[in-house]
Formats: sequence, structure tokens, C-alpha cells
Amino acid sequence: LDHCRDILTTLVGTARDLSSDNSLSVPAPEYLAKLQERWQVLRPDCNIHSKISPTLADTILTLDGTVSQAVLNLLSNGADASNKDLCLEIFTEGQYLIFAISDRGPGLSSEQAAMMCKAFVSSKGKGRGLGLFLSNATANRYGGELRWRQRDGGGSRVELCLPTTKVIA
Repeated sequence: LDHCRDILTTLVGTARDLSSDNSLSVPAPEYLAKLQERWQVLRPDCNIHSKISPTLADTILTLDGTVSQAVLNLLSNGADASNKDLCLEIFTEGQYLIFAISDRGPGLSSEQAAMMCKAFVSSKGKGRGLGLFLSNATANRYGGELRWRQRDGGGSRVELCLPTTKVIA
């Protein structure tokens, strides 16, 4: 229990450091390029197919570091499920800016999907169950949400949805 408390204290401290008035304003295409570069450093063996909506070409995003970490967590989960056909899309839909991560893994059962944002719940044998929990916490802090659904043709699609009013300058 002490070890778990120490881990959570460190994670909360890191999230606080990343989010405390430490927002970055950057053009959306540049943000995606930096995110991909960071991903390749973390997982050089796993490429992602990425695309950004043309409507975001001249858009300035204002995001703190927790958003990048949330997207990287979701990419890691997808890569752990299957590093084939891993995709990252950034687009707007209605009032949301959406980071959609798609993989070709086995997907989730309805029971797993219902539990996906709870701490210490993992469908991976080696997982600690914190990546989705922390990504969900980031979405909630922005007033957004984390969505999951089965991907056409197999796999999962997880969407980090953030209100455009909070992230687009």
C-alpha cells in the first residue's frame, strides 16, 4: 500500500506540474509533428499512421502537457494491443477537438469497456491500469470525455474529446 501511495503521489505531482499554468500554444500540425516525434522516441519499433483534419491546418491549439501524455498513454495501449495499423487522427466534431487512437488488437468486452477508466484495472497482464485512468482524468479536467468503441474490421478506437472552447485559441 505504501508503494502504491508513493506511485500515485508521484503521478499526481507530475500531472500538477504539467498542468499548472504551463499551457503551450502551437499550430495543430506542429503539435501533431512533435507528438509523433516524441512517440517515435518512446516506441521506435512502432510506427503510427497519423492525419489531421484540413480544417485544423491554421488552428492554434492551447494545451498543457497532460494532454500530450494522455494521447501517448492511449497510443501505448493501442500499440500494446497490436502495433499493426495503429492510427492517430486529430479533428473537430461539433464542440469537441478529438484525438482518436485506433488499433487492430482484440478489442474489449462490454465488461472491460465499462471498467476502462477505473484506476488499477487493466486488460493487459503487465499493465497497471493507470494510463486510461489518467487520460480520463485529463479529459474530465478539461470538461471533456474519453470514449471507446469497437473499430470496424476489429480492434478498438479510443477518443480523447476536449471542448474546443478550452483548447482552440
